[in-house]
Amino acid sequence: MKKILSSTIFCLLMLAAVQSQTMTTAPRTPDEQALSMVLSSYADTVNAGDPEAWISLWDTDGIQLPQGAPMNVGRSAIWKANKDSFGAIEMKYSIIQNEIVVFGEYGYVRGTYSYTFKPTIDSKPIAFAGKYLTICRRQSDGTWRIYRDTFNADAP
Repeated sequence: MKKILSSTIFCLLMLAAVQSQTMTTAPRTPDEQALSMVLSSYADTVNAGDPEAWISLWDTDGIQLPQGAPMNVGRSAIWKANKDSFGAIEMKYSIIQNEIVVFGEYGYVRGTYSYTFKPTIDSKPIAFAGKYLTICRRQSDGTWRIYRDTFNADAP
């Protein structure tokens, strides 16, 4: 059943992607605005060094697919893999949202990110940029949470 549901979700999202256009203006619908706010909050919580607020953006069944690392399945695994990185280094994170598509109880945001961090106080800043695709799922209370998140860096 889960395989059928996953296949259906994938097909619906691909259909929505084919019918969508790159976002050139602000999100139009309330759901698009809500998805946009989830990603904006993601960046804000990273920049604030607030892991509790960051993890609250995730669905209980969320899956994170980081580059060069094993996937983190479930909010508790995502928490365990990421909590120590908050506040451990100075970091400036920003995202650009290029596309937002909502299809029923699911929606995705596609875009680019950039971040600069200093591994230690005395080190020079290191900069990275890349792209991401984040799928959100509508919760029973109508809010949206991150359901699947994948990202990878551009070549140096």
